[in-house]
Amino acid sequence: MQIEQCMKTQVVTVGPAATVRQAAAIMVEAHIGTLPVIDSSGVLIGLLTLADMLRLFMPDFVTLLEQINFVPDFGLLEARQLPAEHAAQAVSVVMRKPVSILRTTGLLRAFHEFAHHNVTDLPVVDEQSRLIGLASRVDIGTAFLQAWVSE
Repeated sequence: MQIEQCMKTQVVTVGPAATVRQAAAIMVEAHIGTLPVIDSSGVLIGLLTLADMLRLFMPDFVTLLEQINFVPDFGLLEARQLPAEHAAQAVSVVMRKPVSILRTTGLLRAFHEFAHHNVTDLPVVDEQSRLIGLASRVDIGTAFLQAWVSE
């Protein structure tokens, strides 16, 4: 089975000139964790993930400390707003390089790519690198399970 047989084809995207605040609003409204960045031709040029967004305002010590269990409550830190200088930045400044798979990629290879790149969603592109879908670990896992259940 190829990834295009189990991917989502309704994908929420953003252009590179959108601001980080606009991208955050899109992610909240669509309730998504991966936002592909495409150019005017539909070519995938970058990715913005929920983790990327959270790193923009998360206190550094959260990722630097191995154990934070000794802190019972983070209080006001959890209500922190995105700094204005980050909110106004273009998505193109903070996006990561695009990681994608071709629509003809088999499920096992796609599953490997998830692990290799440590992502939860992978954009699916055609031979011209145009975005045609988005596949998640759940999409692939349930495709495997469906084959097992059908037997």
